[in-house]
Amino acid sequence: MWPLQQPPPGMGVKRSLQCGGTLLGLLANIFTVLSTATNYWIRFPMGHGGLWQDCTQGACSNMPCQCFGFLLVDMILQSTDAISGFPVCL
Repeated sequence: MWPLQQPPPGMGVKRSLQCGGTLLGLLANIFTVLSTATNYWIRFPMGHGGLWQDCTQGACSNMPCQCFGFLLVDMILQSTDAISGFPVCL
């Protein structure tokens, strides 16, 4: 039997892999939120656009509220959260 002071061999590796996986999952969720909030999804010669704003020649305007935009964001968030192990329902 193992002494009470020392964990069995290999437990440190398992713990470090668990911590690394949790950290990567957290970073994936942070980057998902940041990418959803930015308006640099599409770049074209006269400007750029995202889910919420369309910028043309330096002037940005809010895009009209459409169900498609929300459904697209919801689909992206749920699929990446499910893949990373943190399923969320909006």
